[in-house]
Amino acid sequence: MLYHAPSAEIRDTFHQGTNRRAYEMLGAHPCYEGDQRKWHFCVWAPNAKHVALVGSFNDWDKSVTPMQKQYDGTWELRLSEDELWKNVPQDGYPTYKYAVWGADDLWRMKADPFGFFSQLRPNNASRLIDLDNYHWSDQDWMAARHDFNPYISPVNIYEVHIGSWRRHPDGSMYSYREFADEVIPYIQEMGYTHIELLPVMEHPLDMSWGY
Repeated sequence: MLYHAPSAEIRDTFHQGTNRRAYEMLGAHPCYEGDQRKWHFCVWAPNAKHVALVGSFNDWDKSVTPMQKQYDGTWELRLSEDELWKNVPQDGYPTYKYAVWGADDLWRMKADPFGFFSQLRPNNASRLIDLDNYHWSDQDWMAARHDFNPYISPVNIYEVHIGSWRRHPDGSMYSYREFADEVIPYIQEMGYTHIELLPVMEHPLDMSWGY
């Protein structure tokens, strides 16, 4: 998903809470400057005193790549793809976080609130991924949906917290792919029609289930 600089109007709708496509403005997106491919980073931190991009590419050093604060409280930075792919982890996906110096004079390392990909717990860094390279494989499901009337069909919702539903014997968490392969046969056998995932965004206490 290539980045395109948002207009002032689009930025205004974000701050009004009416922008339903904020992920196009915030987060990490590939872009081009001439023929050079780069990545544009944007995070909203209006009360921060300083924000820097840190990651595998700069040994997590918050002094190397400071971000620039914009008039609307967002912080932005653009780096070349070659630079970001230095010291890339073995899985091939560069990792990153935002180092935020808050109004309370404390530094905090934060995952990208609009990140499209992240490490599996207990690691929690965001990872760079180009969504345009993702190939959907839900054509059969989309086609079958045309013959389904949700207004007259029964509904039985299974609410589940991924982190505590089931784990590997060694206690490690399932990936989303592993979770899907395990939970779908189970809910079909139990007669459920829908899945409701308890909060998947970052929260400080797993025991709270995200509440």
